[in-house]
Amino acid sequence: MTKSESCFSEEIFPLLCSTLSELYDEIIKFSGFKNDYCYNLPTINSNFHVDISSYGVKFFDTFSTNMFIHDFQLSSLSFKDKYECICNSSTVIETIKGEEDEIFNRIFVKIEDCPKWCQPLLYETRKIELQEEEQEKMKQQQQKQKKQKRLALKRKGL
Repeated sequence: MTKSESCFSEEIFPLLCSTLSELYDEIIKFSGFKNDYCYNLPTINSNFHVDISSYGVKFFDTFSTNMFIHDFQLSSLSFKDKYECICNSSTVIETIKGEEDEIFNRIFVKIEDCPKWCQPLLYETRKIELQEEEQEKMKQQQQKQKKQKRLALKRKGL
């Protein structure tokens, strides 16, 4: 227990108590964020491997014989607003520049391989994506059916 040295603490604490409790309940959900990480995860659709930790996400090649030095690495760090690309080819770096979001969106890792703290959010995100894909499929099918009906009506009219 902590004791305050402020003469206003007995007046302020009751006012902040419920807010502090709500904040604590919210932050406790992310308690695994700092300590739960996964390194060297294989990707589903490429030859890259992925590291996921509180520092960010990075994917890298697995061709190097040294597991700590990679010929290619693209990182999205949690404490920076920009991507970092490490590569021995300026052509590759220039090609990737500006396309980092698209590249990250196309590299897939199994959700069950990811750190436990982010799995519920990833499952919910994937559920929404699947629903959107299903809606798009239904929309395309409806358009196709309308087109077929119009063609059938045109043929009858001929």
